[in-house]
Amino acid sequence: MKICIITEYYPHEGKITGGAESRVWNLSRELSKRHNVHIICTRQPGQPKKEEYSNIQVHRVGPMIKYTNNISIMKRILFSISAVQKSLQLDYDIIEGASFLSYMPAGISGVLKRKPRIATYHEVWIDKWTKVKGIRGIFGEIWEATALLIPWTNIISVSEYTKKKLSRRGIHTVAVVPNGIQEVRSEKKEERKKEEILCISRLTKQKRVDTLLHAIALLKKQRQRIHCTIIGQGDEREALEHLALELNIKNNVKFLGYVEEKKIVEDYLATATIYCSPSTLEGFGITLLEAYAHGTPAIITKIPAYFEVTKGKGALFFSQGNTEECAQQIHNILTNKKQWGRLSTEAYEHSKKYHWNKIVKLVEEVYGRSGRRT
Repeated sequence: MKICIITEYYPHEGKITGGAESRVWNLSRELSKRHNVHIICTRQPGQPKKEEYSNIQVHRVGPMIKYTNNISIMKRILFSISAVQKSLQLDYDIIEGASFLSYMPAGISGVLKRKPRIATYHEVWIDKWTKVKGIRGIFGEIWEATALLIPWTNIISVSEYTKKKLSRRGIHTVAVVPNGIQEVRSEKKEERKKEEILCISRLTKQKRVDTLLHAIALLKKQRQRIHCTIIGQGDEREALEHLALELNIKNNVKFLGYVEEKKIVEDYLATATIYCSPSTLEGFGITLLEAYAHGTPAIITKIPAYFEVTKGKGALFFSQGNTEECAQQIHNILTNKKQWGRLSTEAYEHSKKYHWNKIVKLVEEVYGRSGRRT
């Protein structure tokens, strides 16, 4: 099968920066073992216009775009036009829009070429765009509402939660295929650090990393050695670093920014005592599962995506934005070795259900059904 996937960002040399990119990167790798795959994406500074990996051809089109949440609307429109033009030149059997910006170009191309077209939905943002992005969010509201009007052959939702939100919009041809993770194969167990909290996240407002910082400040009163490592980049980094100074926890918190080396990230996942995500808006939670794969238990927010992906295993939960509850749950695990051990075992066993070699088969089934429907 010849597959075309349009996505906003595609990692160069495996340097993954977010959940949607991780899905496309790993999915394309698995699909290329049996199919020919074309990737159409934006081009960031320092990236070549075209790359080839085995049966994967990467086409970077449109204007140069830096990795940020604040891309100009005009650049996004220009990328979409370029993506349509490039996809019309390619010979494919099925096309997929793998992220928000790619829905329109994938849908338009599929309709024009009369090919099966699929959109992968991580989350539904309709009615939330202006709350999160302000007046700029109006563009997002219009774009997403228009994308849902496209006659999709199938829509893939990464969760039942997102599927229900799509159903409320009258979209019923939805198949749930969760995100996946790579199987961890390590011959030696890394030694756990004591009182080490790890957070891997884009540093944006909806990720609410400030909640974790306030929790660390509370915990420091009783645990002087508590430490938190934050991996990730984003527009809120400067404000968060300033907050750490204000809370007098500068020596207890380390901001690493974006970490290119996957092995370094894996080491942090394997040696942390606890993984914490205070996010209020998630479609899934790939990094959470990656922590689980190392047997690292989690403290996470009470949001639908996290309830669904964990099934209540391997984690303790706290209410969104509740600093005291977050701190208390961290304290509960740090002071109870038996509970930590139980949650660690639950996390590791639960992660096995999400290995990519299993997930790709579900995607191929959706592709196959889509081909038969046209």
